Amino acid sequence: TRTIDLHNFTVMLGTEAVSYDYDFNKAERYNFTLKDPNYIELDTGVEGQKNEGKPNEWSIFSIFGRVNYVYDNKYMFEGVLRRDGSSRFGGDNRYGTFPAFSLGWRIYSEKFMAGTRNWLDALKIRGGYGQTGNDQIGDYNSYTQFAFNLDDSFYPLNGDNGSQGMLGFKQKTFGNNNVKWETVSTTNFGIDATLFRSLSINFDLWQRRTTDMLYPKAIPHVLGQVDAPYVNVGEMKNKGFDLDIGYSGMALGKD
Repeated sequence: TRTIDLHNFTVMLGTEAVSYDYDFNKAERYNFTLKDPNYIELDTGVEGQKNEGKPNEWSIFSIFGRVNYVYDNKYMFEGVLRRDGSSRFGGDNRYGTFPAFSLGWRIYSEKFMAGTRNWLDALKIRGGYGQTGNDQIGDYNSYTQFAFNLDDSFYPLNGDNGSQGMLGFKQKTFGNNNVKWETVSTTNFGIDATLFRSLSINFDLWQRRTTDMLYPKAIPHVLGQVDAPYVNVGEMKNKGFDLDIGYSGMALGKD
């Protein structure tokens, strides 16, 4: 942060790294001959031998910067730029760039507003535009996965229908290496005002546009019991406004 005459600057640069690594392992048995805690171990139970495990991991890396500028405590600007990378996307689409900026004007501080001092305590006009990214597509959407199951991934090679046969693998998911970040772009315009030292009014007019929307598109049943991958399907627009009115003075008729 630095101040030069009527100019005030604040600059921030940073990085963020998140790594998630999960390993689940479970083993069990029951019906132990003795109930003594010193006797009970996994190899002393006579029934119910079962074990299972599941690994899972993902990571995100971000580089970002922010600049704030204020002139004469009346004119304000803020700009932000992010570069986010997610392991959930393929190599060609792993990173996305998301900018944002906002402008503000404390119009109440202008000389031409001097005549409103007896009833207007604050008035600010603001506007902005920003983008954010969404990578919520599961941790392995880019990869085609295979799994085995004792019920439906075996085949009796000797032709005996009564035999469990040879255990194999079946396709579990379809991978999509071409999927990319979903982007949400928001534009807003707002007014903040305080009147008579007790009445506050905040008004926001906004528009939100979502592009490259992520959705698990349906696949034909003839492809088997396979989970569909997330794909980028289109865009959606939302518009609206928010109005907030508050009163912080004394109740009517009360001291």
